[in-house]
Amino acid sequence: MTQKTPILYEKETMQKAPEERPYGCQVCSSAFPTKSGLKRHIQSHTGEKPFSCQLCESSFTTKSDLKRHILIHTGEKPYSCEVCDLSFTRKHNLKTHMLVHTGEKPHSCKVCGLSFTTSSHVKAHMRRHAKEKRYSCKVCGTSFTRKDNLNTHMQTHTGEGLPGYYPNLANLLFRE
Repeated sequence: MTQKTPILYEKETMQKAPEERPYGCQVCSSAFPTKSGLKRHIQSHTGEKPFSCQLCESSFTTKSDLKRHILIHTGEKPYSCEVCDLSFTRKHNLKTHMLVHTGEKPHSCKVCGLSFTTSSHVKAHMRRHAKEKRYSCKVCGTSFTRKDNLNTHMQTHTGEGLPGYYPNLANLLFRE
């Protein structure tokens, strides 16, 4: 089976793209304001990742993604919080962090109105409303909406982390 190569095309041939996004993707109908934006997007369909890290085996669709990745290896964190001196590799992470200091919670649950600092926290919260329990105990089958709740539950089976837990107690008591 041959894969159809996505082609750039302009708004005259595309019905769905608004005036400000004249470059449309023929694969998924996403639209972009620039040809370069569409070209980057098309790489998500083709899997093309022409920019490779020289320090590990990671590769990326854009040079800017590679530059951001290299910060992991260098440990450089160019974005610093002026309030508490925490540093971040991404400007977006600093911006999200600043919400801790302002108390702002711009994302809210459409079901109960509870507010959160990030949209990913809202998504995790929504699983509670949907009663979606993605994390299951392999010992007893009990399911949980959050991984941290499963990890806490696992302590009931292992005893680890609970008061009075001594991992070598059996060895001490039942020595031959």
